[in-house]
Parts: sequence; structure tokens; C-alpha cells
Amino acid sequence: MYNAQQQALIDLQKIDLDGLAVKRAYSQHPGHQKLKEIDAALIQLAAALENVQEQAHELDKKITAGHDEIQAAKSKVETDQVELARMSDPRTVQALSKDVDAHLRRIDKIEFDEIGLLEQLDTYHAQIKSLEDKIEKLTSAHAKTEEGLASLKEQVEQKVHSLKEKKDALVALIPQQTLDEYNRLMLDKKGVAVGEFVNHTCNVCHVKLATTQIDEILDHSGDVCICPSCKRLIVVP
Repeated sequence: MYNAQQQALIDLQKIDLDGLAVKRAYSQHPGHQKLKEIDAALIQLAAALENVQEQAHELDKKITAGHDEIQAAKSKVETDQVELARMSDPRTVQALSKDVDAHLRRIDKIEFDEIGLLEQLDTYHAQIKSLEDKIEKLTSAHAKTEEGLASLKEQVEQKVHSLKEKKDALVALIPQQTLDEYNRLMLDKKGVAVGEFVNHTCNVCHVKLATTQIDEILDHSGDVCICPSCKRLIVVP
């Protein structure tokens, strides 16, 4: 039905379309979108983790400061109690006793407040553990998705290489002028540069042609011409 050059052009179109389809399938693979979603989630989780860790750190500092204040107050109480044992002046004893009571009340308050602070710290630690678990899980999913895409990419590259070998063999059969026009149309026509003249119609655009146009195309029987409608190369049996 077609001569060697015509068949080579048709086969070249099929190979290029196969190559585009393979590359498109890889670029549109849901794994790419999944990686973007995981990356976005990891950024949010990392920010949340940093925030909770900072709050836990500040709370821990507050608890430590309370411990230091308690130790200082207890030390002052011990010193004052030693002084009280040596004092005999009622006014001085009364004044120092008030100081001791004030320190003891302060110690009680700090220790009472510490219960709530420790509960809050436990809450922060639980949140940190939960966030770290989520980050670990997503990081693992990210690695698996990347591994899957890398394997797919390798398959795509092998397929493209195989198609290129076939393409190189076909290109040698096509005149350079026709090949140049083909390459130009591949870019201009979104990958479809060649049509076949079937039942007096281009099988790409399917536009009904005038009788004079059909006659002109038939004059190129066994050759390649330009479709008067879509301007693609058209192979004429």
C-alpha cells in the first residue's frame, strides 16, 4: 500500500507518539503530586514540632527556675530559723518569723503550681511524640514514593532508548527535506505531524475536501504532500 519512504514516515510518527505517551505518563504520574503533598505536610509538621518544642523548652525553664527559687527559699528559711533560735527580742523575732512564713507560703505556691506545669509539660511531650511519629511515617512514604518514581523513570529511559534506536533506522529512509518539515510540524502540531489519505480525507483532521483538492492530492500518489486543511504532511497511497 505504501512505499518504503511513506511507511517509514508513518512508523516514525507512531514511534514519536509512543515516546511522547511514555514521557507524558511519567510526568503525569500521581507519585509526583504525592511527593508535593508530602513535602507540604512535612513543612507544616516541622513548623508545628518546632513550635511545641519551643513551648516545652520555655516551660521546662520555668519549672527549673521554680526549683531554684524553692532551694533559695528553703536555704533562707533554714538560715532564719537558726537566727530565730538565738534571738530574744520579741519584735525582731516577730518580724523574722513573718519572713519565714512568707518564704514557706511561697514554697507551697511554687510546688502547687508545678503540678500544673508538669501536666502541661507531659502534654507537650505527648504532642512532640505524635508529631515525630507523623513525620517519620511521612518521611518513609516520601522515600518509598521517590523509589517508585526512580524505578519508573529507569523504565521510561529504557523505553525511550529502544524507541530511539528504531527511530534512527527509520530516519535514514526519509528525505532530509521531508524530515525537516516533519520535525517542524511535530512541534507546531503538538506531536501529530503526519496523516494518511483515507477515503479521500485526511485521517487526522477529517475535514471534507473539495474535489479539486482531492485531485491535487491524488496527483501525489505514492508520495507525501501537505493536507490543505490541517497543513500536516499527508501520505498518499
